[in-house]
Amino acid sequence: MINRLRVTYLLTLALLFSTHAFCAEGPSIRSAGARFVSGHWQVEIGLTDSLTEAPANCNLVDVTHSRFVAVVGCSITSLGSGVLMRLNDKEDLNADTAYIAVLQSMIFTPKDSGVVRPVKVLEKDVLVAQPSVPPAIGPSPTPAPTPVTHTPCFLGRFGDLFNVASFGAADGRDDANLFFSGQVTHSRGKDFVGTYDTKLDFSGRCNLNGTVHLIGPMLDLKGGNDPNGSPDSLNFGFLWEFPILRRNSLLSSIRLTQNPRLESTQDFTQRNFIYGIDFRGVFKPWVSGNSMIRSHFRPVVGAEVGKNLHGIIPAVDSKNIARVKIGTAFFLIFAVAIPALQDITFETSYARRWPLIDEVTFAKGKSGGFTPIFIGTTPRDYVKETMALNFTKVFGTSVAYEYGSVPPLYQFLDSKFTFGLNVKLKFDSK
Repeated sequence: MINRLRVTYLLTLALLFSTHAFCAEGPSIRSAGARFVSGHWQVEIGLTDSLTEAPANCNLVDVTHSRFVAVVGCSITSLGSGVLMRLNDKEDLNADTAYIAVLQSMIFTPKDSGVVRPVKVLEKDVLVAQPSVPPAIGPSPTPAPTPVTHTPCFLGRFGDLFNVASFGAADGRDDANLFFSGQVTHSRGKDFVGTYDTKLDFSGRCNLNGTVHLIGPMLDLKGGNDPNGSPDSLNFGFLWEFPILRRNSLLSSIRLTQNPRLESTQDFTQRNFIYGIDFRGVFKPWVSGNSMIRSHFRPVVGAEVGKNLHGIIPAVDSKNIARVKIGTAFFLIFAVAIPALQDITFETSYARRWPLIDEVTFAKGKSGGFTPIFIGTTPRDYVKETMALNFTKVFGTSVAYEYGSVPPLYQFLDSKFTFGLNVKLKFDSK
């Protein structure tokens, strides 16, 4: 009997069959899905009739990434009413990836040649897929895999910028690929004053040894010209993230993130090279019974090491940098889904850094020139609380509270409130 583990991923499966008859009148498709069983993925294809023997061969094609998924076994259930594909232990299935299952030496009648499309059906804690019947005559031919493009996978997201269909909604800043939040004020006879918070993450999905890695360039900018203070932090670098532990009773995964980057002020007066390494826990989301409320919790622990590339004063120039970091991101989302209000979200982001080496920054002196500021090795905290009213999935207004400081200047923000607009987009996971 199949181990009734809860399905954690939903497949989009197209079932295609060869013209060599396995039986004269093939059974129709009842369901298709996947389970994580005893350390490996198992694809399950439910049929309305019983079979006497397994198909001669089973293949699973990852159409999105143009590759064959390693199948190590193909069998039928104890009653013969389903086909089971056991995948290699190193294979990982993804909910937003399209797959084609090919069962050789079987044939279906024209009415049963349909494509299986996912629908949300809950059956004994099992998410299954129901078939839809397209107008087709005879068995469907086995398609050739999607041609492989020559664009490097870590640059693939730049092409998605021109494809509106590639964008979806993000919960908040932490999981967004493109994020902007800011406010601008103006008084007569005065300059415009504003602050902004921008994130651009173009990491593409690269399949390396059966594991999906996120690799690509990123930009993180917090700044502005508000005289009451802004974080004034610019980070530009390269992100490499992949899972190192998957699926237990509480965690969805633990992900390792490596991030070599340029850490700078927005005017580049102070520039540091930083190599960051983080271990991020992704806990399984909590969802209310009616799915109107959900929450996400993502703690992180890591380190940052590097060196100052340029200091505007001798005390800063060529200083070594070493820090330990802990933090978290927490989301609480209330799905409203009424006209002009998609949802209400609360996001908390927190980071504490312990400088292991005395860091030095600078400030402009009252009589001109610059004055060194010695940070020491005292822990530095930064917290940001945001409440957003999202008019659509990607656009809304927000109120944010900030307290603390971030490198390289560690410019202290004392209970700063910001009212403004925010845009948050997330690439699909293909």
